[in-house]
Amino acid sequence: MKKRAMSALVSARQRMINLKKAEAEERLTAAFALPDVKDAHTQFVKASFASGMSGKGQESVEETHAKYVAALSAHGYSESDFYFVPACPICGDTGVANGKLCNCAASEYVAYLKRECGLDGRALSHFEDLDTERIKNPAQRADMQKIVSWLMAYSAKLPNVKYKTLVLLGGTGTGKTTLAGAVALAAVERGKSALIMSAYELNSLFLKCHTSPIAERDGILSPVTHADVLVIDDLGTEPVLRNVTLEYLLVLFEERLRAGLSTVITSNLGMGALRSRYQERICSRLSERDTSHIFVLRGDDLRL
Repeated sequence: MKKRAMSALVSARQRMINLKKAEAEERLTAAFALPDVKDAHTQFVKASFASGMSGKGQESVEETHAKYVAALSAHGYSESDFYFVPACPICGDTGVANGKLCNCAASEYVAYLKRECGLDGRALSHFEDLDTERIKNPAQRADMQKIVSWLMAYSAKLPNVKYKTLVLLGGTGTGKTTLAGAVALAAVERGKSALIMSAYELNSLFLKCHTSPIAERDGILSPVTHADVLVIDDLGTEPVLRNVTLEYLLVLFEERLRAGLSTVITSNLGMGALRSRYQERICSRLSERDTSHIFVLRGDDLRL
């Protein structure tokens, strides 16, 4: 995803550069079609050549150059109109300097990355925009404020975080999906790749992989395996498919933990129900003290 976003950015920047160069060439052609501009330029070139050959006549060069500039100005042109002048002196408007993303292109890259990650069409919130003050229940409001603060600090450190697995548990409407989405959004705005998938969508991807030729399977699972942040929403709502759901979920968790990638899981189920549904091997990955952090969101449905 990050490579595709960078490729899209560089291609768009190069198209812009080519367009600006073509426009400059068109202006040059139009200007030199004017007799007085062409004649003034010819005199300037002759004076420059003569001065270069003799080492004398600098005054003539300056005089003919001034007349050339005046002729251009009379028609609304300047010498700089005929050349591509990059706005960024560091990368030359290519978006890349010394093999790295240039600061001038950072916001554009994030926009392309959001599109590649499928986040541009989602109604996601920044942590700063979450209005916890509107939560009526004082205890629920205080808990939410603590969780938001913790997740903000966590997101600001990505990918250098202690806990690679975050589990958000709670009833319907307690804010789990909103918080998980805010983590994904923060990750992308830091230049990291992030995917948000419902457990049902992920299960369907597992089934597609399971029924595809072996040579194609790595490519199918690559996005969810390698995303810097993967959000699995509503774990426990998907059907448990024999030889698919549990097996692929376990492999996914293990691969992401091994690679040091962050996974955020939301579920309406408690840990006891998750353990009954997904068995000990999977739940141990979700509750491992050294790599996982579990939040339990209690209280009223905030969407009512």
